Amino acid sequence: MADATDYKSTLNLPRTEFPMKADLPRREPQQLEAWKAMGLEEKLRAASANRPRFLLHDGPPYANGPIHLGTALNKILKDLVVRSRSLAGFNAPYVPGWDCHGLPIEQKVDKKLGSKKREMDAVAIRKACREYAQGFIDVQREQFRRLGIGGQWEHPYTTMAFNYEAEIARAFGEFYEKGLVFRALKSVRWCFTDQTALAEAELEYEEREDPAIEVAFPLRDSRAFLDRFFSGPLPSPDLPVHLLIWTTTPWTIPSNIAIAVDPEANYAVIRREGKLYVIASQIANDKPGRYEILLGGIRGADLVGLLYEHPLSREKRGELTAEEEARSFRVVAANYVTMDTGTGLVHTAPGHGEDDFRTGQRENLPILSPV
Repeated sequence: MADATDYKSTLNLPRTEFPMKADLPRREPQQLEAWKAMGLEEKLRAASANRPRFLLHDGPPYANGPIHLGTALNKILKDLVVRSRSLAGFNAPYVPGWDCHGLPIEQKVDKKLGSKKREMDAVAIRKACREYAQGFIDVQREQFRRLGIGGQWEHPYTTMAFNYEAEIARAFGEFYEKGLVFRALKSVRWCFTDQTALAEAELEYEEREDPAIEVAFPLRDSRAFLDRFFSGPLPSPDLPVHLLIWTTTPWTIPSNIAIAVDPEANYAVIRREGKLYVIASQIANDKPGRYEILLGGIRGADLVGLLYEHPLSREKRGELTAEEEARSFRVVAANYVTMDTGTGLVHTAPGHGEDDFRTGQRENLPILSPV
């Protein structure tokens, strides 16, 4: 049998030195080293110095561990934006940064130190946090570089740099001189484990069942209320009228300062078990047979300003001064009152909860938290 003909040698094909295999694990580091050796970033900055400036401010990752898919995607997308702007004719320097403060780093350092932390003072603990953060800045920098992300990696910004901290102190000093810094009471989210306040984004929620109760707050002048809203014979002129609230946080009742209503909603006077209550008309209509509706169509705005008595005695609720009590225990308007649950009247304790606090600030209510 004759030898097979090598037809490839008979063809006039183009020749290339380009490899048929990518071989990226070996070639990518070589390319990165070549860029570093030639000072590519410095040359790009010098070549584009006179171009219009485009700046992408880097929202920094935490320096508390190796990069992950989230931080990698974040940096890659930013790199695409910066490079595209550079190709579009802009001077687009990219200054990477790192967040070196906060719980993510402190928690890692606490775990690393263990029982040794009890023997250390605050300065030594901060130093350990600084060293920990610096270690992962170096780790992440090399990992981001390995992804091929361009930037001024030798001159990043870090929130623990002394000049950065000095700038924060200077800005805080300006706020203080302008009278923008003050001490006051505010309800905050608190972590008992880490002994620190928490931001909303740091919270994790889980489904649970809580006890819910209805609480009746008697109006301070029930007869005046009935005379105002009833044009005909009064249903029970000697019976007190109560504002009926519903809450899943019964432990905040001692902190009650106000009751919020929807000024645009309609409210009704109902009779149940021989007592008079004010609730939202929609709630009363949705539960036929449970309530005897005596009067409807009272606008929430007309309830604003009504005064009521706290159902607990002074000894069993938070302590207020005479001046604070004069500003308390009244109906206020709020846009977060809903009609899908409860009674349409919201128990308000500015010492517990963000919405309640903001209402308290707007209505000049005292901040009370005896729990």
